[in-house]
Amino acid sequence: MKFIGQFPKPAFCADSSPRVQLSRVTMGWLAVTALVLTAIVWVGAANAQQYGAWLITRSDDNMLVAGTSSVSGEVLRIMCESQGSCVWLLTTSRRCEQNISVDALATSDKGTLALELACYGIGTRGQYDLVFKQFEPINRLVYQGGIIGFAIATKGGQFQVLRFDTDGAQQAIAEASRRAGTGSRIPARGLKDERL
Repeated sequence: MKFIGQFPKPAFCADSSPRVQLSRVTMGWLAVTALVLTAIVWVGAANAQQYGAWLITRSDDNMLVAGTSSVSGEVLRIMCESQGSCVWLLTTSRRCEQNISVDALATSDKGTLALELACYGIGTRGQYDLVFKQFEPINRLVYQGGIIGFAIATKGGQFQVLRFDTDGAQQAIAEASRRAGTGSRIPARGLKDERL
């Protein structure tokens, strides 16, 4: 099978099904377009600043946000209160009940780790926020760079798989931290029980 003109040639997978092979430029354009469109819907891009695949902006409740989106519109972000602490969130279309624990497996070129998230509930845009219960593991994973993949357990033994690009994450998080007044170190806040 051949395509005429500007259409890409199909590539064949191990299962012999035809797949369209997109160039790196086309994939980059699609990723940037998805990121920009998500930013416009997600937090309003009027005050957004971009670092690689990451954007920094202020949320509706005046929190500093640094985040990136997947091709399918899910968002990985860190939110920092002014002069306060920060929390990592994963915003997804996957339904969940508030305060229910959700298990996830995270993987990158640097390794794999199990994470526990808590459903924060449905957001204003119809997606669900999952809060990472432990701050440091996800923070270290993002800072290591590369593509991060998440496999989130769903009903019936199924998994939702999400992938995020961490290009620009370090700069975006540092700038969000600076603007929030938290200094160079991001104070950790998760939902893990603490003894006071």
